[in-house]
Amino acid sequence: TVNKALMRKKDISLTYSYEVILSERVGQLLQEHGMTGFELRPVHHYKKPYKGEPSLYQLKVTHTLPPMASPPTEFEHFHDCSACHRKSQFLRHTHWWGEVKYYEDTDVFYPRSVLEVVKDFNLTAEYFGELRVSHQLTIITQRVYRLLREHKVKNWAVVPVYLVD
Repeated sequence: TVNKALMRKKDISLTYSYEVILSERVGQLLQEHGMTGFELRPVHHYKKPYKGEPSLYQLKVTHTLPPMASPPTEFEHFHDCSACHRKSQFLRHTHWWGEVKYYEDTDVFYPRSVLEVVKDFNLTAEYFGELRVSHQLTIITQRVYRLLREHKVKNWAVVPVYLVD
């Protein structure tokens, strides 16, 4: 449950735990166009749960891609948890600006063979970030990208993923 008032008229929002929340309009748009690799879970207001149909949905990506091509994808700062056996890492950073820790991540690469198993919504096999809060990245297809742009959906951003032989 969430405080729906905080969503206001946004199409997409991200919680602190990296959960993607969609407006009813975007949820219906994805379903009507037959997008794959996800399910929508109803989000209820925290004070009045289960009263009527929800107007917000949590996007739950259900498909995981095989590992990235490495190289050329570059990683750094590997972490291993001996208790849960989860591993996390960071994409290699390219820019440091004096004492200010400004950085850009390096690019992500997949083998071209990933096209045989890709869905419209995908999670990376890899986890990123500090171990206790690590998360998988969400990768979308050009089809999703074009649909969101065409319908002027706001509050989202993408970076390209490259295919290599």
